[in-house]
Amino acid sequence: TILPTSLARLSLLALLLLLPPLLPRRRIAAVVVVDAQQKPSLSQPLFDYSRSYRQSVCDRQSRLHSGNVTLRHALDGLRLTTFTAAGRYFRRNDDGGIVDRTGYPGLLPELLDEIALRAGLTWRDSYGLLDSVVIPENRTYDELLQWTIETYDISAAYWTETVERMSTGASFPLGWLDSSLILVGKEDDDGSRVDVFAFLRPFHWSVWVMIAVTIIFSGLVYWGLEMYNDGSDVQSLAREPMTNIFYSAMSFTGQFEFQPHTNYARLFTWSLSFWALLIIAAYTANFASFLVAENDSGVQVKSVSDAVRLGMPICVIRSTAGDKILSKAFPSARLVRVRDEPDVYLGVKAGMCSFGLSSVGQWEEFEGRRDINGDCDLAWVGRVFRFMNSGFALKSDSGTLCTSLIRDAINMHLVEMKEVMGRSTGSGNGTSRRWPT
Repeated sequence: TILPTSLARLSLLALLLLLPPLLPRRRIAAVVVVDAQQKPSLSQPLFDYSRSYRQSVCDRQSRLHSGNVTLRHALDGLRLTTFTAAGRYFRRNDDGGIVDRTGYPGLLPELLDEIALRAGLTWRDSYGLLDSVVIPENRTYDELLQWTIETYDISAAYWTETVERMSTGASFPLGWLDSSLILVGKEDDDGSRVDVFAFLRPFHWSVWVMIAVTIIFSGLVYWGLEMYNDGSDVQSLAREPMTNIFYSAMSFTGQFEFQPHTNYARLFTWSLSFWALLIIAAYTANFASFLVAENDSGVQVKSVSDAVRLGMPICVIRSTAGDKILSKAFPSARLVRVRDEPDVYLGVKAGMCSFGLSSVGQWEEFEGRRDINGDCDLAWVGRVFRFMNSGFALKSDSGTLCTSLIRDAINMHLVEMKEVMGRSTGSGNGTSRRWPT
């Protein structure tokens, strides 16, 4: 009974000794990536250009052009210097490092790990970290972007791709976050509630009281006519006062149940029917007007241009791509500039702004947060203002340090990841607000 157990242990030991040489080279590199240094190892004061961690990959570019390596493996073994920022897409542990694999480190570490696995590179032992995505008030996000791509090989954040940024030397691989600009505003609750007494609104309450008095009084008068002259109605209603009142009420709805037999009974019922006709016509007209007023109870804003034309204040994160695009498109827009994304939504809730300028990807994340939209009174308003994507950014450099090679290789892997996701989800193209999740 001991021999089989010993043989099993020896077989397992032999397998573990033989396994590393059999593993693919890129898979071993990926293991090193995950188990490498977790804390930031590169430190550079913000907006300090005195030192750069960018490295030359021109030798790799030459091997690619000569056909000695493919683009897929062009970054194999590269120690990629990376800039990123702590926040909801990059989570740190109590020691300041990346949350380990037992938790969720955030979308950015997972995305970088997958790229490292595919490209055979490392990044966890060569990255710098900004404590917050909020920058000093005397600086802009364009300046931050320019400094990061001049200092690091790659700026791993959600940078919005714009023509202005590209003209200053930034290049962007495939974006992974839908940054299409939209408006977020307070949602009107009136349309979501069921008012069982809405049918009473076309008339004032005093009118309804007079209608009820008229119905009862008319029924009693007709009953009195029957009492005075039995036979004034074919149905002999002299002993049924409630039936007279009921028939009077039915005439209010357009249903005539009286059967007058004498002339004065006919004259009275004709006047009652004519009164009912006028009341029904007035009710119908008021009800139609009431419905129109309900549908047009407030100013209808369907686009950013509508909000600007009506002079409504719009909250926007200062110095971002959205801020610059909106300011350029509508110089007269009333913009209330805030420091970060939560302030956009809180400004709308507090009444500081009529609307907030957000993005599709950001809104889909904040929409379900209790601290932002716990009472579900914020909603996406109108159409998309401009379709855009966000993702990583690098220096556009094809000759000095050949950083464009890094962009091209990472772009290829991102496109491949998106296609794989599209096939796995059945969507065909991997379209999503944050597709690499």
